[in-house]
Amino acid sequence: MICLRGLDFTTAPHMFRELMNPDAGELERLVRRIRTLTGAPSLLILTCDRAEVYAESDFSPEILERTLGLNSLTVKGFRYSMTDDDALLHLFMLSSGVISPRFGEDSIIAQVRAGGDASRSVGATSPRLEKAVNMAVAFGKRIQSGRSLRVMDGNLLSAVMEYSEPYGDILIVGSGEHARKIGEELIGRGHRVSMTLRDVTKEFLLPVGATAVPYDERREAVKRHSLIISASSGLYYTFDESDGPLFEGKALLDLARPLDVHPAVPALRIEDLIGENETEKRLRDEIRTLASAEVAEYGAWLEREGSGSVAVAAEELSLEVTRRLQSVYDGLELSDENRKGLRDAVQETVRKAFIGQARKQ
Repeated sequence: MICLRGLDFTTAPHMFRELMNPDAGELERLVRRIRTLTGAPSLLILTCDRAEVYAESDFSPEILERTLGLNSLTVKGFRYSMTDDDALLHLFMLSSGVISPRFGEDSIIAQVRAGGDASRSVGATSPRLEKAVNMAVAFGKRIQSGRSLRVMDGNLLSAVMEYSEPYGDILIVGSGEHARKIGEELIGRGHRVSMTLRDVTKEFLLPVGATAVPYDERREAVKRHSLIISASSGLYYTFDESDGPLFEGKALLDLARPLDVHPAVPALRIEDLIGENETEKRLRDEIRTLASAEVAEYGAWLEREGSGSVAVAAEELSLEVTRRLQSVYDGLELSDENRKGLRDAVQETVRKAFIGQARKQ
């Protein structure tokens, strides 16, 4: 079986900040701990807003939380669990980027790959988990290269234009693809538009006619504008709870995913303007159908080769040897690169030796 235990911090990104972007060594340390606690092959994936463990046995969600140094009572409301086909379907959808707060996020692929690499490096994974990760990474790449996932919903753009009609001076917080599209459309309709940039030397990125405002000066800029549209692509709030008084007597739209404006600050959001995002829903449904086919393909591989084959047995032995030798590797005075090279060489040697012996019998 494959059991998934996860934590989704989409609605509370500040709780996940210290867990983001771990280096390879830290991922390896964490997954070694998880492998010990679950007693089964395991995989740890840390994305921009999620922490997930996939293991070949059932296990308590508290294993993930203790490993990450989180208080189980504090994060209880962020938990989710899945098994077998549901867990695999989630992995494929995750890798495609269509269940990320920022729809179509492509950095997820590298994060899934990093989790797989870390688990393999310390022998914590299995041929079955490796197959799932490899298929998920390949699936995510096909989706990202074959589809335009960052297309702005036409209904949303129309709703924003209609809402903005009475306002002359408009501040857009953000300079990503969606922010630029909104800015270009507003300028074309005669509005005076300012847009924030983290690096104002890159003013050329903005639509012609937009005035650049340093991102760090966004609060002062709010005072000079009647309508503020926040549409950044960042993970954290552009305006937090304490910024509420800034918007008294002003109109505020939050068009970001994840949200740019703290929920305590009154703002109109995408759902208020158009309800469900039909473009994203259609793409998500299409990709879910494709992902279901990948799950079926994985199931066919599992029946055909997932257990009992010489290749799988050889891989399992090489991973087990790697896991048992971790204390030896740790004691060697080697650079991280040379240590990884040695582990890879041992894995490959064990795998080839096992296959060679099996062919002689």
